[in-house]
Amino acid sequence: MQFQVFELMDLLKYCSPLGSLLREIRRTTVIPKGKDKIGIQSIRRLEEAGIESLLDLKGLSVEDLVAMGIRRGLATQIRGYVKRRMQ
Repeated sequence: MQFQVFELMDLLKYCSPLGSLLREIRRTTVIPKGKDKIGIQSIRRLEEAGIESLLDLKGLSVEDLVAMGIRRGLATQIRGYVKRRMQ
């Protein structure tokens, strides 16, 4: 039961139209040890820029994401995921 509570807390943290998308990026992207993972701040910055779905992310480049305040490494992860999903 404790595990389920922690899992629910993690899901609530990502309560956003982009929450499931970014959880999927974290789950499917191999991130080297010591590198940052997509998180809450990334979600908030994308939401503030009006991004609400995978289709909204489809037209953005790494540079566009960086201009929104997403760090380059995280922007590269997002772009890579979007590219894989849209094939």
